[in-house]
Amino acid sequence: MFFCHRKAIFVNNIHLLTIVFSRDRIGVAALYYCEMSNGFFFASSIQSLINIDTDSIDLNNDIILGFAQTGIKDHDNTTFYSQIKSTPSASTIVFYAGQYTTSNAKIEKY
Repeated sequence: MFFCHRKAIFVNNIHLLTIVFSRDRIGVAALYYCEMSNGFFFASSIQSLINIDTDSIDLNNDIILGFAQTGIKDHDNTTFYSQIKSTPSASTIVFYAGQYTTSNAKIEKY
């Protein structure tokens, strides 16, 4: 299965049993992901992930404070929400067979 939304790509390779998420080189299209008790989700907007389960999403106060002090919000893969992460530009996230959790995923720059 192959899915492309603007410049973010999702590929499910049934032969290698891998799932790959990829973000464009420049970082124009956002690619966010979140692991919740009911599954792994990805979207191009944070609001879509919040709407899945609003009760399980917490504010990341350290990142919000850092943004208020410096105006910088994209210095790593964290977001204003503790459970939601951002894929860095020019990166892929690879999940291998039976290991579909973020702790087992491999994030690579291309």
